[in-house]
Amino acid sequence: MTFIFTKIKLQKDVIDMKRFVKLLSILSLLGLMLFFMTSCFENVVNIIKNNTSTTTDDTVEIPESSSSDNTSYYPYNPSKSSSSTTTTTEDTTLLKDENGNIIQDEIVFDTTNELFLAQKEELDLYIVDYKTLYGYQKLLEDEYYGDDFKNIYETLYNASYNFLVSDKDYELTKLNNEEYLIIYEYKFENYNYASIIASAWITMIEENPMLYFSYTGYTLRQYGSGNNKYYTFCLLAGTDYKDSEDRYLYNEAILDMTNDFLNKYNDLEEKTDYNKAKLAHDYILNKVDYAYDSQGNASEEYWAHNILGVALNKGSVCESYAECYDYLSYLMDLNTLTVVGYSGTQSSGHAWNYTEIDGVWYGVDLTWDDGDKISYDYFLVSSKVMNKAHTPSNNSSYGIDYQVELPTLSTSSIDSSLDKEEPIIPSRPGIIRPRFWF
Repeated sequence: MTFIFTKIKLQKDVIDMKRFVKLLSILSLLGLMLFFMTSCFENVVNIIKNNTSTTTDDTVEIPESSSSDNTSYYPYNPSKSSSSTTTTTEDTTLLKDENGNIIQDEIVFDTTNELFLAQKEELDLYIVDYKTLYGYQKLLEDEYYGDDFKNIYETLYNASYNFLVSDKDYELTKLNNEEYLIIYEYKFENYNYASIIASAWITMIEENPMLYFSYTGYTLRQYGSGNNKYYTFCLLAGTDYKDSEDRYLYNEAILDMTNDFLNKYNDLEEKTDYNKAKLAHDYILNKVDYAYDSQGNASEEYWAHNILGVALNKGSVCESYAECYDYLSYLMDLNTLTVVGYSGTQSSGHAWNYTEIDGVWYGVDLTWDDGDKISYDYFLVSSKVMNKAHTPSNNSSYGIDYQVELPTLSTSSIDSSLDKEEPIIPSRPGIIRPRFWF
C-alpha cells in the first residue's frame, strides 16, 4: 500500500510540473506578443507624427502637455487650463551654455537704410527706458522668478525694439490655418514655463506704448522630439505692421504727435505734476473721439487699441487712451501706469491709468472723461471713486492675465467733491484687445 501511494503521488507531481511548464510557456508567448504589438504601435505613431504637415511649415496641432509635473518643478498654477501648440519635424538641438542655461537666438540689428537710421535716432530720444518702469522693477522683486523675468523681459523688449526700427519686411507664418507675424521665438524646455514667459511679456507690452504693433496673443511651437524636444514662445505683431514702409510712416506719425505735444508742454508756465497730468489728459481728449465701428460697437482696428489712434487722429478705445496718456506722461517725467481689468458690470475688459502726483497715486480714466465735452469725473480720483466701477486684473496667478502688484491709491480725490458723489458710469463700452494663447 505504501508503495502504491508513493507511486500515485509521484505521478501527480509529474503531471503538476508538466502543467506548470506549459503555463509558463503560454505566459512567455503572451509577453512576447505584447512587446511586439507595443513596438509596432509606437512605430506607427512616430511615422504619423513625422509625416503630418500643413501646406507651409510642417506643423500639426497637438494637445497641451499635462500639468502634473508642474508642482514638482514650478511653484505656480498656470492661468489657462487648456491650449494648443504646433510641432515641427525638423531635427534641432537646443544649445546651452556652461551653466546649463538655454542660449537664445541672437537679436541682430541689421538696419542699413539711411532714412530708417535717421528715424531711429529721433525715436531713441523719446523711447521709454524700460529699466526705470514700475512693472519691470516689480518683476525683478519676484521671489521665485526675478532673474527669469529680467532675462525674458529684456530679450522680448530688444526683439520688439529691433522690429520697430527695422527697414526689413517680415513674412507671415501660417499656423493652424491662420497667418501670424512672428517677431521672435523664445526657447524653453518645460511646457508650463510658458506662463512665466507670458507674465513678463504682458507686463512689457502694457508699459511700453511705443511698441504699438504688439499683439496681445501668443502661440507656442514645439521643436524636435524625445530628449531633443523643446518649445518656443512666439512674440507676435499685428499683421498690419509687416511692411517696413508702413512702420516708418506710423513712426513718423508718432514723432509728429510727440513734437506737437512737447511744444505745448514747453509753453506750460508752471510744470507741476498736476499741470502735467491735465495737459496730457486734455491734449488727448481734444485730439480724438471714441472709436466706433459701423455697427456702433467699439472699433477692433489695430490703431484703435494703441497710440496710433491718437497719433493718426483716427479715434481711440480705452487701450489707446490709456497707452497714449502713459506715453505723454513719460515725456514729462510723470509717473503713470496703464492698468488693465474690468469696469462696471462689463465683462469685456477695460484699461485706465494710475498717476503719481507729488508722491501720491490717483486714478485716471480718459475713456470715461471723453464725452460731448471734456469731463474731469475720472481725473486724479481716489480709490473710493475708482473701486466702485474699476476692478484691476488679479496678479495672483502667473500667465497671460498677470499684472504686477499695483500702488495704493489715495483715499481722497484731488477734487474732493468727487468723493461725495455716486460715480457716473458712461454707456460707452470699454474694451481691450482679447488676451489669448492658441
